[in-house]
Amino acid sequence: AGLPPAPDALLVFVASSLFSFDRSAGTLHEVGPTGYGALAILSPTYVPSTGALHVIVDFINAPTLATVDPCTGAVTRGPRITYNGTPVSAAEGLAIDASGTVFVSIKRTARSGPVTETIGTIDLGTGAVTALGTVTTLQNDVDQLAYGDGTLYALDVDTSVGQGGIYTIDPSTGAATLVVLVSDTLRRMIWDPVAHALIGATADTPDRQLVSIDLTTGALTPTHSLNAEAQLGGALVDALALLPGACPRELLTNFGYETPEPVCGFPTTAGDWAVDYSDLVASTSGVVPFTGGAMLRFVSPGFMGTGAGCGPQPGGASLDVAQLVDVSGCQAGTTLQLRAFFDAAAGASPGTGSCLVRAYSGALADFDTATPLSEQSGTVALDTNATTWQRCTTSLALPAGTTYVAAYLSATAATPTRFADDASLRAIVGGCP
Repeated sequence: AGLPPAPDALLVFVASSLFSFDRSAGTLHEVGPTGYGALAILSPTYVPSTGALHVIVDFINAPTLATVDPCTGAVTRGPRITYNGTPVSAAEGLAIDASGTVFVSIKRTARSGPVTETIGTIDLGTGAVTALGTVTTLQNDVDQLAYGDGTLYALDVDTSVGQGGIYTIDPSTGAATLVVLVSDTLRRMIWDPVAHALIGATADTPDRQLVSIDLTTGALTPTHSLNAEAQLGGALVDALALLPGACPRELLTNFGYETPEPVCGFPTTAGDWAVDYSDLVASTSGVVPFTGGAMLRFVSPGFMGTGAGCGPQPGGASLDVAQLVDVSGCQAGTTLQLRAFFDAAAGASPGTGSCLVRAYSGALADFDTATPLSEQSGTVALDTNATTWQRCTTSLALPAGTTYVAAYLSATAATPTRFADDASLRAIVGGCP
């Protein structure tokens, strides 16, 4: 499994993908596909004793424990959830307390629908549940569990009456005590250990909101927009997670292409996009940035920047940009994954986008004459629909002696042109400091 994300990285499960939400910048970045559809992954819970992010998949009819790699989105299925040796028909909430006890909400009655009225503890190795008791809530149902600062919380949302209820749960009996009523727009909640408070995600439109939750008044105060309509097609947030530890951090600078690059020529220092002429633009030619307010536009051959020898040039079949990254502190064998999204302007002919990682030994200043130790690349076909982005990925295991890598993004030349956005270079095995 991959390493857990950075302390303030919020994981957001939506439809069939895992995203990382940077609360400082207010931007979403896709981690990778999970292979599961909407509402198929619930209640991600990090368990220190296993070092894994545990979730419930297929929560209706065949609820099953699974783990998710927070650096790739890959899901590994585990045991079916059972009670008294029989598979349960629904399970929703999952939370772990300070002692390592894992709580779950399951259905063990004949009531119709995915109603999980029973609180219990669960063995993550076997999926076996030990029941504690049933809850009395708005619908006698637990949609979410969360634990923080010595208290186990539950959320029950009843859209038929326009309300949700947040409750405390007695960890010995499973009994629920109402704390506060909230709007039924609150659909997911987790405990934020930094803020020492519950936070949540709403079903608000046009943008899903990340909110703080006032446990005295029930007020939901928006703190961030999750940009669901623009990036996620308006899909609801299936689950949220905040994990401890140090994830392979983002190794690229200006990965969302929000800051103009002045470099002319080949890059000789870390952190700058350079090589063929390109610029940063807002929405244009029918293409909307994948994330943020700007994206990279491939323009033509010729070095970026201004001055002698710089600027657009005619000709060329392929356009390239590259950034150098100092990885001298990374362990040999560490796998770096490069990912980027490509799009083509309305009316552009079909073409390709590619992502390439090359490993080098030596000084960054010698990049333009250096011979790579190793390289790996990926290619994606670009369609003619300006409203859809195509994802390119590739991975490279760092050879011994690597001091820096070059991350390349390339696109076949075309008029109208091609675009790239939301690039990412992360360590997924081993690690970088």
